[in-house]
Amino acid sequence: MTEQMNDNEWNDWTEEIRTYMETAEQHADSYDGSEKSFNRRLTRVQNALEDGDDDASLRESSKKTILEWGRPLPYWPKQRGKGTSFSQWANDMVTFMTQQWSECWTAFYQAAEERGIEHHLMTRASNKEQTDGAPYGTLENFLKARNASTKASYKSDFRNGLWGSFNTDKEAPQPEGTIAELAVAPLIRPFTPKEENNEGDAE
Repeated sequence: MTEQMNDNEWNDWTEEIRTYMETAEQHADSYDGSEKSFNRRLTRVQNALEDGDDDASLRESSKKTILEWGRPLPYWPKQRGKGTSFSQWANDMVTFMTQQWSECWTAFYQAAEERGIEHHLMTRASNKEQTDGAPYGTLENFLKARNASTKASYKSDFRNGLWGSFNTDKEAPQPEGTIAELAVAPLIRPFTPKEENNEGDAE
């Protein structure tokens, strides 16, 4: 019998998932499948998170459900066979790049404000939540969404070997160079044919 996860273990394992879910709707256009399938996957993941929060005996089955339904989602933070914990220097790289992009997005938002068009920067509409898209309203709200998306994207690149050729496992030593020097390693964006994805479309 598998020992059930305690609160600390569950919260640690789900932390990245919860961060991802905050901005998951922004990745809908990158999903290889229908909007209905995308929203169904988010719903299954969210329900499994809530089941695990409410009942410790359901956490192992909830974990399996989260992985099964979440893995096909764009920029999913946990991949089969890959570690989910990065070395400190790798996390520092993600933080560094997020800060750089935060400055860029701040300038972008302020330029929109100067032109009176910042209200055109909007959240995505959500069929799942039955909500319309709405202006971010403030720079703080805009940056919160952009920063969460940036972190998820770079961590996905690490896991898939697309950001430099680093070993980012938790105990991996830092390569030669400062964080700022390592962070500007080139990104790779290989071409992959878009395949028809019917997985998860059927109940």
